[in-house]
Amino acid sequence: GIDFIQEEVLALDSGRHQVGTERADLDYDYLVLGIGAETNFFNIPGAAERAYRFRSAENAERIRQELARIMADESCVYTVMIAGGGTEGVEVAGEAADAVEKGCGREALLSRRVTIELIEGQDRLLPGFPDRVRGFAGDHLMKRGVTLTTGSRIIEVRKDSVVLDGGAIRPVSLLIWTGGIQPP
Repeated sequence: GIDFIQEEVLALDSGRHQVGTERADLDYDYLVLGIGAETNFFNIPGAAERAYRFRSAENAERIRQELARIMADESCVYTVMIAGGGTEGVEVAGEAADAVEKGCGREALLSRRVTIELIEGQDRLLPGFPDRVRGFAGDHLMKRGVTLTTGSRIIEVRKDSVVLDGGAIRPVSLLIWTGGIQPP
């Protein structure tokens, strides 16, 4: 069987196959340690202060509330930007498209009153996935009205815009950061 134990590790003796915690020394045959992760903003100015993180249910709820707030203004032209084209970014872009379609109608995306832009620093979405999967995901998002920008990195986050490494400045109403994690 498999046992899940959430404890702080105080000692590890791989020769004896034992982990020391506050409560007890635990024996193991195979050990998987999960140390957690936090959002990596890569020291990009303004990113930690202005981007919405996507690491927890609470983060997702904050994003949903902010998206609902900006969609409530029917005269508003706005951009939802997702930084990071890995699995989380692709999923968030699809969910954002769903939310906009439900809240404003598909026409809002097709007319560009609402823009959803997914930015990936590498030259294609879903790095490490087979070409067939990357192509399917990209085609599906574009058909939904999501703009895909690959091979560009955000180098600065401002109050209402981001600056890309090529110098382009893009407006942004809501920036969701899915662009990487690091150990705590």
